[in-house]
Amino acid sequence: MKRIVLALAISVVCGGSLSAQASPEAEALLSKMRETVGGAGRLAAARTLEFRGTLIPAPGQEPAPITVRVARPNLYWMRIQLPAGEILNLFDGEKAWYRTVLPGDPGVWEPMEPAEGIELRTRAWETANPDGIMDLPGRTVSVDAEGRLVMTYTEGEPRKRVLTDGLPQVEESSDGATRLEAYQEFEGIRFPTKMTTRGPLGDVITQFNEVLINPEFAPEQFAAK
Repeated sequence: MKRIVLALAISVVCGGSLSAQASPEAEALLSKMRETVGGAGRLAAARTLEFRGTLIPAPGQEPAPITVRVARPNLYWMRIQLPAGEILNLFDGEKAWYRTVLPGDPGVWEPMEPAEGIELRTRAWETANPDGIMDLPGRTVSVDAEGRLVMTYTEGEPRKRVLTDGLPQVEESSDGATRLEAYQEFEGIRFPTKMTTRGPLGDVITQFNEVLINPEFAPEQFAAK
């Protein structure tokens, strides 16, 4: 069972300045997005998040429980419980790790490849900081001809995220396009609860039915020990 850097497009919105070169139009769309998903006050108060749901890794397979936990500024932990065992991903603030747990074999934490580490670092920042700084390494922000906010990423796996009507709607990468759907409100903040990625082997569907705001995590939660 190989490691997975799961393309969970579950980050909601990032505040602050988009970038030093962001246009006034882009800044206005950022402000709209921030208000659409819950407002600056609620976003600033979200220090930790936990997402609970299921993952269908391929058509015809049974849903696998998935849990994602994040803490500011960039701590990330994910577990997928498959019938054959568990897959764990971790970003400890500096490095990215993976671990496979099989029956009778707890496994050990192993470092991810550099490109995978960059990808998970970015995901950790985005998800843990709903009002954080948009100016991440390798990311540019623009407004397309339809007036949509477009975020393009060049570090790690190249990808593009398109935001329409104040909400992230589509993310495109070499693995396929991910649709962000079924936005629901949890403690005043709106999150996409369904992510569908169209890939070469069929759809990968992640469904979150619960989002916890500011749960308490032990420090060792985000340590590769």
